[in-house]
Parts: sequence; C-alpha cells; structure tokens
Amino acid sequence: MLSTDKLTFHITDLLIPAVAVLLAGVLMVLSAVLPQPERREAMITVDGEVIAVLPLETDADRLFELSAGGVNRVVVTDGCVSVSEADCATQVCVHHRAISRVGESIVCAPHGLVVTVVGGEAADAPDLIAR
Repeated sequence: MLSTDKLTFHITDLLIPAVAVLLAGVLMVLSAVLPQPERREAMITVDGEVIAVLPLETDADRLFELSAGGVNRVVVTDGCVSVSEADCATQVCVHHRAISRVGESIVCAPHGLVVTVVGGEAADAPDLIAR
C-alpha cells in the first residue's frame, strides 16, 4: 500500500550536490592554472662529456664501461639515482646516498664520472638535516 504522505522538497536537498559540483570545478581550475612540476633527469658525464641522460620517473639500471677502463653501474629507482657498483679503489660513489633533488651530484673521481640531477627548479628549502 502506498503512503499518502507527500514528499517534501527542501532547498537543503540541493546543497550537497551543488557544493560537490562547485568543489570539482574549483579543483579542475586549480589543476589547470597551477604549474606542473618539471621533469627531472640524471645527467651522466665523463670528463665533462654527457654520455647519458636518464629520466627519474622511469626505473633503470645502466652499466657504463668507460674508455679509461672503469666500470660504473647507475641505477634509477623510485625517483632517485645512485651508483650501485664501481670498480674504482675508493668506492666513495657507491657509498653515497641516492640523490633526487635538482643540483645534487654523485662523483666517481677515479673514473671522472659525475651523476647530476637536472631539470625542474632547484629547491630553496634546506635539506632535511639543517643546523
């Protein structure tokens, strides 16, 4: 049996859908207007000559056999780049932490290899540990 009560319509019934549509519109405008982060890349140089550029957005594992006889493995994982293997005596580059911020570098001095994060804009914020 159907109820004879009339369904009542209130202005508040439109409030939630209207706010949802307004919020969606604001988010769309903001995403179109705000600058998008620029692409960051790992630029690998040997004795000042660029030998490779690897995007940090894509995981990669590259072995570089250098003309001077050295070998370095450069790995890109989760937006960070590191030197995971080298046949130099010092191993400073291998023990260096992974880098991801524009302007950071890893240097393998015996091989003349430098890995530098480029692109985007350099952050003015201090590192996580600032004293």
